[in-house]
Amino acid sequence: MAQKTLRVVTVGTGALGSVYTSRLAASCHTTTVCRSNYDVASTNGIQINSPKFGSLLFKPDRVVRTISEAVSEDSYDYIIVGLKALSEVYNVAEMISPLVTKGKTAIVLIQNGLGVEECIVQKFPDNPLVSCVAYIAASQVNPGVIQMADVDNLLVGSYKGAHASSGEKCNEFSELVKSDYSVVKRVGDIEHFRWQKLFWNIAFSSLCTATRMTIDQILDKEETFNSVVDLMKEVIGAANAMNYEFDSEAEIEQMIKTTRAVVPGYKPSMLLDCENGNPMEVEAILGVPLRRAKEAGLQVPRLELLYSICSAINKLIINKKS
Repeated sequence: MAQKTLRVVTVGTGALGSVYTSRLAASCHTTTVCRSNYDVASTNGIQINSPKFGSLLFKPDRVVRTISEAVSEDSYDYIIVGLKALSEVYNVAEMISPLVTKGKTAIVLIQNGLGVEECIVQKFPDNPLVSCVAYIAASQVNPGVIQMADVDNLLVGSYKGAHASSGEKCNEFSELVKSDYSVVKRVGDIEHFRWQKLFWNIAFSSLCTATRMTIDQILDKEETFNSVVDLMKEVIGAANAMNYEFDSEAEIEQMIKTTRAVVPGYKPSMLLDCENGNPMEVEAILGVPLRRAKEAGLQVPRLELLYSICSAINKLIINKKS
């Protein structure tokens, strides 16, 4: 067996973190920070089930409970951040700080939303930053058991606001994470693709959470369907105000068509978090795009209303947990 010369640590080894770290395991020494799934992961490994490749047992080289336990005398080449983008609850840069070696460790963000890179650039200006947009259907159905669906695409790109050169690390990571069962695409400006994913995420996540309706229910009712279209138009307009050139009608038509094919009863993760009493990614998905739109002088009343509603719900959840 070839020696694993690259060292990787994953912070946030849920469904998403487990899937991508398992693909690095063939060529990298992997450390995973696990919480609820620690006992299973440390004893038996992590079971990943997929209709594409069947069943895979992923056994990290090292499993720890906390970030402090993950600190090692040997520095890490990559930190994979698979945590939810919850700036309302924690600062990712501060959390991972003990694991970062200045100028060496590449920080890989596989998170939803917009502006997730800002705290990393501010805290670690000398470190390469690899920013990713994942289109993946995976959930941890039991501790240490991941169930995937067919969708499995990863876009790997650069963040324009980064200070350190990151192109080489983006290229390397793209190659390391490739598999026979997924699509990994190296792209340029990652914010282009973050905005594009937000067209869907803002419209459906916020409306489903505010109404407690599933995706198919949203599409089946004229009032909510029209709200989806109007919200998408606002968000696409905001993206184009950032000097992107999205075709509004084409984007909306394609997203509606793709969404109609989802399984009946499907709920976006924001609604699931709400139902389970967990903090939601409101700032990253709604708040940052709203502020960017306002800074550009745009009026986005629907986005503003849904942000206010989801933000209020989120505050209740966070206060109850604390």
